[in-house]
Amino acid sequence: MAILEAFAFLGDQVFYQLDLLAQQGQLGTTTNIEQWYSDDFHMGEFGKYASSITMLAALYGQSPVGLPAPAGMDPGVAAVVQQTAWNV
Repeated sequence: MAILEAFAFLGDQVFYQLDLLAQQGQLGTTTNIEQWYSDDFHMGEFGKYASSITMLAALYGQSPVGLPAPAGMDPGVAAVVQQTAWNV
């Protein structure tokens, strides 16, 4: 169970940092990270992407920087998300 808790903590940290960046206007048209959820409990495509690359970085120690972004995500936003996942 400790591994799941550790990943949940890392995911929370990434989304916290992304929310701060969104509020500062650094994630394109996203003004808060809640926009990346499809409803109160499920992530939309951008949220799933952020979660997936966080898992890649945490579990495999592989940088997500430069990976393809989901359709519709601005390349500049993708770069910020990738770097944030890698930094946390």
